[in-house]
Amino acid sequence: MEKLEGDASAIRLHPLVRAFAKRLLPEQQRATFKSTAAKNLEIAVFDYSRLQNELEKRGIKQLLSDMEVAIEWWGEDTESLWELELLYGALRLSFHQLDRDSNQLTTQLFGRLASRKESEIKQLLKQAAIE
Repeated sequence: MEKLEGDASAIRLHPLVRAFAKRLLPEQQRATFKSTAAKNLEIAVFDYSRLQNELEKRGIKQLLSDMEVAIEWWGEDTESLWELELLYGALRLSFHQLDRDSNQLTTQLFGRLASRKESEIKQLLKQAAIE
């Protein structure tokens, strides 16, 4: 493992170790792993406190990067994927504002998602209003 430059809290596997580990898992297990990892990320980003914490610690660029991987790895559940894509889109459109000031998260989420009726989005906004 090696630490990533610019983010002391992030690590990654060396590409050769990652390739070796990938070969150890059968394709079906890889698909299950990816889907589970994506759904775990969804749980994390739809928890307002965790979302705000990740934004403050790692920045909007890293957060969006993680969400892109989760969207790519998602799997079959399209309704939940749609909600993750909506949140990703709102954060992507807010990139410049959140890159300068992570405290603008609540304002940006309400400004971009307040009219949405999806349950996870509504729950996230409800949490944001309380914080």
